Amino acid sequence: MKTYKREFKATDTVDIQLRAMDRKDLEGVNLYELGLGLEKSAYAMTVVREDGVIIGCGGIMYQGYRCAEAWALTSDLVPEYPMQCLHLTRVIMRKALKELKLVRLEARVLTENKVSVKMLETMGFLCEGFSRKTPPNFKDRYTFAKVV
Repeated sequence: MKTYKREFKATDTVDIQLRAMDRKDLEGVNLYELGLGLEKSAYAMTVVREDGVIIGCGGIMYQGYRCAEAWALTSDLVPEYPMQCLHLTRVIMRKALKELKLVRLEARVLTENKVSVKMLETMGFLCEGFSRKTPPNFKDRYTFAKVV
């Protein structure tokens, strides 16, 4: 089935059928409020199947001082559309790196989220550390970064 990308909307966080790992990562989080915050990012997009089902969405939130944090929400459909998701991620990263003149891009992932760890490593991110019981739901996470 064909896919297309479009601008991210706050309701995407509610409409997406999150994969188990993302559901675990977002336990106790109001998804619509999260979406409203993420919607403020100028560098956010959603990959959608032609039947309207959301495959995944992601973006980059500028943190200031030429640093930003990458984020992604994914469905169980990502393994069926790996190239579309990887392409979307690379498009967002290139645009943000160029326009914001970023020096540092970070991502935080649950320690057991092997799929996200592999994707970050594939895109040139390095694991810089481990944080215990981090907000919003006090889970352990790795911090990855790409320094330009």
